[in-house]
Amino acid sequence: MRLIAPCPTAVLLMLVLPGFLGACGRATNAYYPLQEGLKWQYDIHVVTMDGPQRKKYLVATLPPARHEGQTVNVRASADGRYTYYRVEPAGVVRIGESAPDSPLQLYNTPRLVLPASADEPASWTDTEYTVTLEHTGPPEHSLNRITVPVDMQYRIEATDEEVAVPAGTFKNCVRVQGVGTTSKNVGFYVGQTDIRVESTAWYAPGVGLVKAVREETTSSTVLPRGTYELTLTDFTRD
Repeated sequence: MRLIAPCPTAVLLMLVLPGFLGACGRATNAYYPLQEGLKWQYDIHVVTMDGPQRKKYLVATLPPARHEGQTVNVRASADGRYTYYRVEPAGVVRIGESAPDSPLQLYNTPRLVLPASADEPASWTDTEYTVTLEHTGPPEHSLNRITVPVDMQYRIEATDEEVAVPAGTFKNCVRVQGVGTTSKNVGFYVGQTDIRVESTAWYAPGVGLVKAVREETTSSTVLPRGTYELTLTDFTRD
């Protein structure tokens, strides 16, 4: 069960965070293109208890790799992270990932990114980690960050929306809504707290993710909320 990784010299991008980019029908791989030579650049605006932060996120598709005799598709980011995908009858799935400081990890079960068809309402689940619940405080004025898994329930809510972002105006976008809750003892003078994550993402046909917004809230007055917005600023094909 060996996955042959692409050459790391192909990764010439800059990363900030961890999986959406004319009409090609309603098959969802058209809304999550994986062919070699695509590049996306995003602006990310994160608001935490410490205030706003602006970052850049760049990602590119690499040549396909081979896994157990099958072709898998690869996306890479500038810090050397790779994410591996496969198109299955159920839809586009993630099958594994790797990072510079950790070896390749293949998931026990492929994780659905988008279902096979966007023509009918569809729902699925995935696990995401909180990314905006942080602040600088005691002890010793250190960064306190809540990073916990949240089981998200996703649903396609629309297939014909128009979205304007710095990279352009995109029509016939699929809108995916997500919501998840959990309750954890997270320490950091917070203790037991209820956490809720709500997200909305728009995917354009032939391009992928063009915009995503996310809000993370808790029942704690210490770290009550954080927000995240991602917008596409550039998209190119080699």
